[in-house]
Amino acid sequence: KAKWHRIEKDGENKSAASMLAAETYLKEAEYTLKNSSRAYFAASISLQEAIKAFIKISDTKEETPAAKARAKVKAEEAHKLLLQYQQEYAKELVTTSSDSIDETAEEVRASVRDKKLQDTLFSLAFLRVPKKVSRLKKAIEKMAEEPLSLMVSKVRINQMGKVVARQSNKLEEAIKSESGKPEKAIKYEMYEQNMKDQILIAQAVIEPAIEQINLEHSVQVEDFLPIVENNSFVPPERVHLFGKGLYAGITGDFYTSTHILIPQIENSIRYLLQKQGVLTSKYDDKGIQNEYDLTFLAGSPALSLPPNPPCIGGRGSVGMKAWARIWIPS
Repeated sequence: KAKWHRIEKDGENKSAASMLAAETYLKEAEYTLKNSSRAYFAASISLQEAIKAFIKISDTKEETPAAKARAKVKAEEAHKLLLQYQQEYAKELVTTSSDSIDETAEEVRASVRDKKLQDTLFSLAFLRVPKKVSRLKKAIEKMAEEPLSLMVSKVRINQMGKVVARQSNKLEEAIKSESGKPEKAIKYEMYEQNMKDQILIAQAVIEPAIEQINLEHSVQVEDFLPIVENNSFVPPERVHLFGKGLYAGITGDFYTSTHILIPQIENSIRYLLQKQGVLTSKYDDKGIQNEYDLTFLAGSPALSLPPNPPCIGGRGSVGMKAWARIWIPS
Protein backbone atom coordinates (compact mmCIF):
# COMPACT_ATOMS: atom_id res chain seq x y z
CA LYS A 1 0.00 0.00 0.00
CA ALA A 2 2.89 2.35 0.75
CA LYS A 3 4.09 1.90 -2.84
CA TRP A 4 0.73 3.04 -4.21
CA HIS A 5 0.81 6.15 -2.03
CA ARG A 6 4.33 6.81 -3.27
CA ILE A 7 3.18 6.60 -6.89
CA GLU A 8 0.39 9.03 -6.06
CA LYS A 9 2.97 11.26 -4.32
CA ASP A 10 0.91 11.09 -1.14
CA GLY A 11 3.76 11.39 1.35
CA GLU A 12 1.66 11.49 4.51
CA ASN A 13 -0.29 8.31 3.78
CA LYS A 14 2.86 6.62 2.47
CA SER A 15 4.61 7.23 5.80
CA ALA A 16 1.61 5.95 7.72
CA ALA A 17 1.41 2.82 5.57
CA SER A 18 5.15 2.14 5.96
CA MET A 19 4.89 2.46 9.74
CA LEU A 20 1.90 0.12 9.84
CA ALA A 21 3.79 -2.43 7.74
CA ALA A 22 6.76 -2.28 10.11
CA GLU A 23 4.52 -2.56 13.16
CA THR A 24 3.01 -5.78 11.84
CA TYR A 25 6.34 -7.44 12.66
CA LEU A 26 5.97 -6.25 16.27
CA LYS A 27 2.50 -7.77 16.43
CA GLU A 28 3.83 -10.95 14.85
CA ALA A 29 6.54 -11.14 17.52
CA GLU A 30 3.94 -10.66 20.26
CA TYR A 31 1.72 -13.38 18.80
CA THR A 32 4.66 -15.77 18.33
CA LEU A 33 5.75 -15.30 21.93
CA LYS A 34 2.40 -16.66 23.08
CA ASN A 35 1.95 -19.45 20.55
CA SER A 36 5.33 -20.89 19.54
CA SER A 37 7.21 -23.78 21.16
CA ARG A 38 10.52 -21.93 20.76
CA ALA A 39 8.87 -18.62 21.48
CA TYR A 40 11.80 -16.29 22.07
CA PHE A 41 13.80 -17.55 19.10
CA ALA A 42 10.89 -17.15 16.68
CA ALA A 43 9.84 -13.80 18.16
CA SER A 44 13.42 -12.52 17.83
CA ILE A 45 13.32 -13.14 14.09
CA SER A 46 10.18 -11.01 13.78
CA LEU A 47 11.74 -8.26 15.89
CA GLN A 48 14.81 -8.18 13.67
CA GLU A 49 12.57 -7.68 10.64
CA ALA A 50 10.75 -4.89 12.48
CA ILE A 51 14.02 -3.12 13.25
CA LYS A 52 15.09 -3.36 9.61
CA ALA A 53 11.77 -1.90 8.49
CA PHE A 54 11.94 1.02 10.95
CA ILE A 55 15.56 1.76 10.01
CA LYS A 56 14.59 1.76 6.34
CA ILE A 57 11.92 4.37 7.07
CA SER A 58 14.30 6.55 9.09
CA ASP A 59 16.90 6.40 6.30
CA THR A 60 14.50 7.23 3.45
CA LYS A 61 15.03 10.74 2.08
CA GLU A 62 11.40 11.18 1.04
CA GLU A 63 10.09 10.63 4.57
CA THR A 64 9.13 13.61 6.70
CA PRO A 65 11.35 14.52 9.68
CA ALA A 66 8.52 13.52 12.03
CA ALA A 67 8.18 10.09 10.41
CA LYS A 68 11.94 9.55 10.54
CA ALA A 69 12.09 10.49 14.21
CA ARG A 70 9.19 8.21 15.08
CA ALA A 71 10.73 5.32 13.14
CA LYS A 72 14.06 5.84 14.90
CA VAL A 73 12.38 5.69 18.31
CA LYS A 74 10.48 2.56 17.29
CA ALA A 75 13.69 0.91 16.06
CA GLU A 76 15.42 1.61 19.39
CA GLU A 77 12.45 0.26 21.36
CA ALA A 78 12.37 -2.89 19.22
CA HIS A 79 16.13 -3.31 19.64
CA LYS A 80 15.88 -3.14 23.43
CA LEU A 81 13.11 -5.72 23.35
CA LEU A 82 15.18 -7.87 21.00
CA LEU A 83 18.08 -7.90 23.48
CA GLN A 84 15.73 -9.21 26.17
CA TYR A 85 14.35 -11.91 23.87
CA GLN A 86 17.83 -12.95 22.73
CA GLN A 87 18.97 -13.51 26.30
CA GLU A 88 15.94 -15.74 26.80
CA TYR A 89 16.34 -17.71 23.59
CA ALA A 90 20.02 -18.28 24.36
CA LYS A 91 18.67 -20.39 27.24
CA GLU A 92 16.50 -22.32 24.77
CA LEU A 93 19.50 -23.47 22.76
CA VAL A 94 20.58 -27.01 23.50
CA THR A 95 23.81 -28.89 22.90
CA THR A 96 23.24 -31.84 20.62
CA SER A 97 25.19 -35.05 20.82
CA SER A 98 25.65 -37.72 18.19
CA ASP A 99 25.89 -41.42 18.97
CA SER A 100 28.58 -41.76 16.31
CA ILE A 101 30.67 -39.04 17.98
CA ASP A 102 30.30 -40.73 21.36
CA GLU A 103 31.36 -44.03 19.81
CA THR A 104 34.36 -42.39 18.17
CA ALA A 105 35.40 -40.80 21.46
CA GLU A 106 35.25 -44.17 23.22
CA GLU A 107 37.28 -45.82 20.46
CA VAL A 108 39.92 -43.11 20.82
CA ARG A 109 40.08 -43.54 24.59
CA ALA A 110 40.54 -47.27 24.12
CA SER A 111 43.36 -46.68 21.62
CA VAL A 112 45.48 -44.81 24.19
CA ARG A 113 44.38 -46.68 27.30
CA ASP A 114 47.03 -48.70 29.20
CA LYS A 115 49.80 -47.58 26.82
CA LYS A 116 53.23 -46.13 27.52
CA LEU A 117 53.22 -42.35 27.82
CA GLN A 118 55.62 -41.78 24.91
CA ASP A 119 53.51 -43.97 22.65
CA THR A 120 50.30 -42.16 23.54
CA LEU A 121 51.82 -38.69 23.03
CA PHE A 122 53.23 -39.70 19.66
CA SER A 123 49.93 -41.26 18.59
CA LEU A 124 48.06 -37.95 19.07
CA ALA A 125 49.46 -36.74 15.75
CA PHE A 126 48.08 -39.74 13.86
CA LEU A 127 44.66 -40.34 15.39
CA ARG A 128 43.03 -38.80 12.32
CA VAL A 129 44.44 -38.11 8.85
CA PRO A 130 43.43 -34.72 7.36
CA LYS A 131 40.95 -34.91 4.50
CA LYS A 132 42.50 -34.84 1.04
CA VAL A 133 42.00 -31.64 -0.95
CA SER A 134 40.51 -33.48 -3.93
CA ARG A 135 37.99 -35.26 -1.73
CA LEU A 136 37.00 -32.06 0.05
CA LYS A 137 36.57 -30.18 -3.22
CA LYS A 138 34.43 -32.96 -4.65
CA ALA A 139 32.16 -32.83 -1.59
CA ILE A 140 31.71 -29.05 -1.88
CA GLU A 141 31.00 -29.26 -5.62
CA LYS A 142 28.37 -31.90 -4.94
CA MET A 143 26.83 -29.67 -2.28
CA ALA A 144 26.62 -26.85 -4.83
CA GLU A 145 24.42 -29.08 -6.99
CA GLU A 146 21.87 -29.51 -4.21
CA PRO A 147 19.17 -26.78 -4.37
CA LEU A 148 18.40 -26.95 -0.66
CA SER A 149 22.02 -26.29 0.31
CA LEU A 150 21.91 -23.03 -1.64
CA MET A 151 18.99 -21.77 0.43
CA VAL A 152 20.84 -21.95 3.74
CA SER A 153 22.46 -18.85 5.22
CA LYS A 154 24.63 -18.84 8.33
CA VAL A 155 24.12 -16.83 11.49
CA ARG A 156 26.56 -16.74 14.39
CA ILE A 157 25.41 -15.72 17.85
CA ASN A 158 27.32 -15.06 21.06
CA GLN A 159 26.54 -16.32 24.56
CA MET A 160 23.96 -13.56 25.05
CA GLY A 161 22.09 -14.57 21.91
CA LYS A 162 23.19 -11.51 19.91
CA VAL A 163 23.79 -11.99 16.21
CA VAL A 164 27.49 -11.19 15.74
CA ALA A 165 27.88 -12.39 12.14
CA ARG A 166 25.56 -13.12 9.26
CA GLN A 167 26.73 -14.82 6.10
CA SER A 168 24.78 -15.49 2.94
CA ASN A 169 25.50 -18.57 0.86
CA LYS A 170 28.51 -17.68 -1.28
CA LEU A 171 27.98 -20.65 -3.59
CA GLU A 172 24.52 -19.41 -4.42
CA GLU A 173 25.84 -15.90 -5.06
CA ALA A 174 28.56 -17.21 -7.36
CA ILE A 175 26.23 -19.46 -9.33
CA LYS A 176 23.78 -16.58 -9.83
CA SER A 177 26.53 -14.19 -10.88
CA GLU A 178 27.13 -13.28 -14.50
CA SER A 179 30.41 -15.16 -14.68
CA GLY A 180 28.84 -18.42 -13.52
CA LYS A 181 32.22 -19.57 -12.24
CA PRO A 182 31.96 -20.43 -8.56
CA GLU A 183 35.63 -21.43 -8.18
CA LYS A 184 36.38 -18.79 -5.54
CA ALA A 185 33.19 -19.63 -3.69
CA ILE A 186 34.04 -23.33 -3.75
CA LYS A 187 37.51 -22.58 -2.37
CA TYR A 188 35.96 -20.43 0.37
CA GLU A 189 33.55 -23.23 1.31
CA MET A 190 36.48 -25.65 1.36
CA TYR A 191 38.19 -23.46 3.95
CA GLU A 192 34.98 -23.27 5.97
CA GLN A 193 34.40 -27.02 5.85
CA ASN A 194 38.02 -27.71 6.73
CA MET A 195 37.70 -25.59 9.86
CA LYS A 196 34.51 -27.43 10.83
CA ASP A 197 36.28 -30.75 10.33
CA GLN A 198 39.15 -29.62 12.53
CA ILE A 199 36.77 -28.56 15.30
CA LEU A 200 34.97 -31.90 15.08
CA ILE A 201 38.24 -33.83 15.23
CA ALA A 202 39.35 -31.77 18.22
CA GLN A 203 36.12 -32.45 20.12
CA ALA A 204 35.52 -36.07 19.13
CA VAL A 205 39.09 -37.34 18.87
CA ILE A 206 41.80 -35.17 20.41
CA GLU A 207 39.99 -34.10 23.60
CA PRO A 208 38.93 -37.65 24.62
CA ALA A 209 42.47 -38.90 23.97
CA ILE A 210 43.99 -36.13 26.08
CA GLU A 211 41.52 -36.78 28.89
CA GLN A 212 42.50 -40.45 28.95
CA ILE A 213 46.22 -39.65 28.86
CA ASN A 214 45.94 -37.22 31.77
CA LEU A 215 43.87 -39.76 33.66
CA GLU A 216 46.65 -42.35 33.48
CA HIS A 217 49.83 -40.25 33.37
CA SER A 218 51.40 -37.19 34.97
CA VAL A 219 52.71 -35.47 31.86
CA GLN A 220 55.74 -33.15 32.10
CA VAL A 221 57.42 -30.81 29.61
CA GLU A 222 60.36 -33.21 29.34
CA ASP A 223 58.04 -35.93 28.04
CA PHE A 224 57.66 -34.01 24.77
CA LEU A 225 61.38 -33.50 24.14
CA PRO A 226 61.96 -36.92 22.49
CA ILE A 227 59.21 -36.00 20.01
CA VAL A 228 60.44 -32.52 19.10
CA GLU A 229 64.18 -33.17 19.23
CA ASN A 230 65.75 -34.16 15.90
CA ASN A 231 62.45 -33.31 14.24
CA SER A 232 62.66 -31.84 10.73
CA PHE A 233 59.80 -29.46 11.55
CA VAL A 234 61.41 -28.07 14.71
CA PRO A 235 64.49 -25.81 14.52
CA PRO A 236 67.04 -26.98 17.12
CA GLU A 237 66.99 -23.66 18.98
CA ARG A 238 63.20 -23.88 19.44
CA VAL A 239 62.90 -27.40 20.83
CA HIS A 240 62.06 -26.26 24.36
CA LEU A 241 59.51 -23.73 23.12
CA PHE A 242 57.67 -26.49 21.26
CA GLY A 243 57.87 -28.69 24.34
CA LYS A 244 56.38 -25.98 26.55
CA GLY A 245 53.64 -25.22 24.03
CA LEU A 246 52.63 -28.86 23.64
CA TYR A 247 52.71 -29.39 27.40
CA ALA A 248 50.45 -26.36 27.92
CA GLY A 249 48.03 -27.75 25.35
CA ILE A 250 47.77 -31.23 26.82
CA THR A 251 47.22 -29.80 30.31
CA GLY A 252 44.40 -27.53 29.11
CA ASP A 253 46.26 -24.20 29.19
CA PHE A 254 45.24 -23.26 25.66
CA TYR A 255 45.95 -19.56 26.18
CA THR A 256 49.63 -20.33 26.73
CA SER A 257 49.86 -23.07 24.10
CA THR A 258 48.28 -20.85 21.44
CA HIS A 259 50.61 -17.94 22.15
CA ILE A 260 53.66 -20.19 22.01
CA LEU A 261 52.85 -22.57 19.17
CA ILE A 262 51.24 -20.37 16.51
CA PRO A 263 54.37 -18.24 15.98
CA GLN A 264 56.46 -21.43 16.03
CA ILE A 265 54.39 -22.99 13.25
CA GLU A 266 54.96 -20.01 10.97
CA ASN A 267 58.67 -20.01 11.76
CA SER A 268 58.92 -23.75 11.14
CA ILE A 269 57.30 -23.43 7.72
CA ARG A 270 59.92 -20.83 6.79
CA TYR A 271 62.61 -23.09 8.26
CA LEU A 272 61.51 -26.06 6.15
CA LEU A 273 61.28 -24.04 2.95
CA GLN A 274 64.66 -22.41 3.53
CA LYS A 275 66.25 -25.85 3.98
CA GLN A 276 64.89 -26.75 0.54
CA GLY A 277 66.30 -23.62 -1.06
CA VAL A 278 63.05 -21.66 -1.27
CA LEU A 279 63.27 -17.89 -0.80
CA THR A 280 61.02 -16.85 2.08
CA SER A 281 61.86 -13.15 1.92
CA LYS A 282 62.03 -10.45 -0.72
CA TYR A 283 64.70 -7.85 -1.42
CA ASP A 284 63.33 -4.40 -2.22
CA ASP A 285 64.96 -1.43 -3.94
CA LYS A 286 66.02 0.01 -0.56
CA GLY A 287 67.89 -3.13 0.40
CA ILE A 288 65.28 -4.22 2.96
CA GLN A 289 64.67 -7.97 3.19
CA ASN A 290 61.12 -8.36 4.47
CA GLU A 291 59.79 -11.83 5.14
CA TYR A 292 56.87 -13.04 3.04
CA ASP A 293 53.81 -13.52 5.21
CA LEU A 294 52.31 -16.96 5.63
CA THR A 295 49.43 -16.23 3.27
CA PHE A 296 51.95 -15.67 0.49
CA LEU A 297 53.99 -18.73 1.41
CA ALA A 298 50.86 -20.89 1.50
CA GLY A 299 49.56 -20.17 -1.96
CA SER A 300 51.16 -17.39 -3.97
CA PRO A 301 52.12 -18.53 -7.50
CA ALA A 302 55.10 -16.16 -7.26
CA LEU A 303 56.73 -18.56 -4.82
CA SER A 304 57.72 -21.97 -6.13
CA LEU A 305 56.78 -24.44 -3.41
CA PRO A 306 57.96 -28.03 -3.75
CA PRO A 307 55.09 -30.44 -4.61
CA ASN A 308 54.93 -31.95 -1.12
CA PRO A 309 57.13 -30.28 1.48
CA PRO A 310 57.38 -32.55 4.54
CA CYS A 311 54.94 -31.70 7.35
CA ILE A 312 53.19 -29.08 5.22
CA GLY A 313 51.06 -30.93 2.70
CA GLY A 314 52.09 -29.09 -0.45
CA ARG A 315 50.67 -26.07 -2.20
CA GLY A 316 47.27 -27.75 -2.27
CA SER A 317 47.06 -28.11 1.48
CA VAL A 318 43.72 -26.65 2.54
CA GLY A 319 44.70 -26.89 6.19
CA MET A 320 47.82 -24.79 5.75
CA LYS A 321 46.04 -22.18 3.63
CA ALA A 322 43.11 -22.02 6.01
CA TRP A 323 45.46 -21.56 8.95
CA ALA A 324 47.20 -18.72 7.11
CA ARG A 325 43.86 -17.18 6.22
CA ILE A 326 42.72 -17.15 9.84
CA TRP A 327 45.85 -16.03 11.62
CA ILE A 328 47.84 -13.95 9.15
CA PRO A 329 46.29 -10.79 7.65
CA SER A 330 46.40 -10.81 3.87
